[in-house]
Amino acid sequence: MTFARIVRDPRHEAIEIADDSVATERVFGDWTMANLAGGADEDNRERLMAALRDAPASVRRTFDEAAT
Repeated sequence: MTFARIVRDPRHEAIEIADDSVATERVFGDWTMANLAGGADEDNRERLMAALRDAPASVRRTFDEAAT
């Protein structure tokens, strides 16, 4: 199970489940975590917002609230 693997991975901390509903299609389209280059916080936020562009409003709100 992917979530169990993420929880065990020491690179992740303070993990919270924002939404546990079943997705019938990809919420983030072609976005992948693989090989994301680090960058300034603002650059990362812009990339995240671009990835969320087609996500459901409830998902976008979760990230908007976390950013404030």
